[in-house]
Amino acid sequence: GVVVEGLRIPAPSGWPAADALRAERVTVVPTLRSLVRGDPYRIWSVTLHRPYLSLVRGRSGKLVALPGLRADSKAPDEATGGSRRVSLREVEVEDGVLEIFDSRVSTPPLQIRIEQVEASLREMIVPTLLGRSEFEIEGVVKGVHEDGTVQISGWADIGTRDSSITTRLRSVDLVPLQRYLIRKGEAGVRGGRFDLDLHSEVRDRRVHAPGTLSLADLQLESESGALGTFMGVSRGAVRAAREEKGGRIGLDFTIEGDIDSPEFS
Repeated sequence: GVVVEGLRIPAPSGWPAADALRAERVTVVPTLRSLVRGDPYRIWSVTLHRPYLSLVRGRSGKLVALPGLRADSKAPDEATGGSRRVSLREVEVEDGVLEIFDSRVSTPPLQIRIEQVEASLREMIVPTLLGRSEFEIEGVVKGVHEDGTVQISGWADIGTRDSSITTRLRSVDLVPLQRYLIRKGEAGVRGGRFDLDLHSEVRDRRVHAPGTLSLADLQLESESGALGTFMGVSRGAVRAAREEKGGRIGLDFTIEGDIDSPEFS
């Protein structure tokens, strides 16, 4: 195989992080037969040890990774030695760090940091990205007052955008993520944590995702806010629900819509 030490891909100007990707060590193990036969070249495994990856979500909602590295969208021209397919059997991440910068919800972008990332991705073909790839991801979501955990598993076909994904968050700090919950002018959050269970299915460009959100030890800012509400509910109702249920508020929800629609969020 091939071992790369000290891999670093610097981020372009204007990117909110210094690096797009870095890793202490990358180990690539090919299948020898595919090196002779080719098309696709088959890689048995790729292991990234202590990698760092930064992602940016733009105002349009699109998530961008590895800016400047773009797959060739043209059909390969074998006569001129054009690009060939590479089949990855398994990609492993050991003790990684993921940073997501979301400029859709705030300026400067909201920063979400996930550490101790352990991940596995199986069966992916590049550059076409066609076919079903299975994956599991787990890590620690950094917070202001305490850290939580995240587990994501399922499969996705990036080419068709079909997917089946289960997400589980536990004891995640509400403070750094409150912009996803409150409307402009509503009361802010001083403390609290949340659990989330979400199962998302995308078929034929439509998503159906039932979930459950549970808020615990919620503490709102003392100021009432222009709207006097939290997540669209009056502060009084939130306070009463919190006291009635021992400090925990739970709700069920479903996300549905056409992912190609400009109005869908």
